[in-house]
Amino acid sequence: MNTDEKLFALMGLADEQAKVNQALLHEFARVLKQNNDVDREEIKKEREHIIHTYNSMVSSIKELQTRRWTWIVSTFLACFFIVLVFLGGTHFYMGMLKNDITSMRETISHLKSDAGEAEVLSCTRKGVNYPCVRVMTSWGAYGESGDLFIIDPK
Repeated sequence: MNTDEKLFALMGLADEQAKVNQALLHEFARVLKQNNDVDREEIKKEREHIIHTYNSMVSSIKELQTRRWTWIVSTFLACFFIVLVFLGGTHFYMGMLKNDITSMRETISHLKSDAGEAEVLSCTRKGVNYPCVRVMTSWGAYGESGDLFIIDPK
């Protein structure tokens, strides 16, 4: 083979190699594009999922913001009602106590006018405290069993 033939053979070989390289390059570009398309689809799906999640969170936040005042007013009204019930109960109970105190004062004044005052003390018998009053034992005992005594008038 002479130089020209070798040159033509090398050029033919180079041309074949260029065609193979070109085919490989096209195949690589096709696979790369296919992978990019798959990645784009996955990215698109993920982006749509993120957008959907974001929109649902935004709508939940807006709903909570609109309900915020309802919660505040409801809480205020509940607290106000509880305080009102407490004050009403206290007023009712104080009225009952006032009536009891008035009744006791009337009883005390009635007893003072009828029988005088009694000196009420605390007496200990066998280690136990009992209420006791001062009586006039010198005036004698009354009742069938003699267990009634006259209270010492002051």
